[in-house]
Amino acid sequence: AAGLAQHLNAELSAEFKNIRYLAQGGMGYVFLGEEIIAGTSKTVVIKVSRNKNEFNQFMNEASLMASVQGPHLIRIRKFERTNRYL
Repeated sequence: AAGLAQHLNAELSAEFKNIRYLAQGGMGYVFLGEEIIAGTSKTVVIKVSRNKNEFNQFMNEASLMASVQGPHLIRIRKFERTNRYL
């Protein structure tokens, strides 16, 4: 996972900083990073799927989470697929 963190830091450096491995979950790898917006740093979670099945599961979860709101629920701000990773 350390090599993947290095790759993510290089690939996502325009948007995110200090990406580091956190854990391996049921749908892939989980990383923490920082997103800098207008000089303000926000902690973000970056999920990387290991295969297409996990990617599809994550997309279903993202659609569900986008349809509900609440003060104790995570907010999905962005999701995308890179050339190398799902």
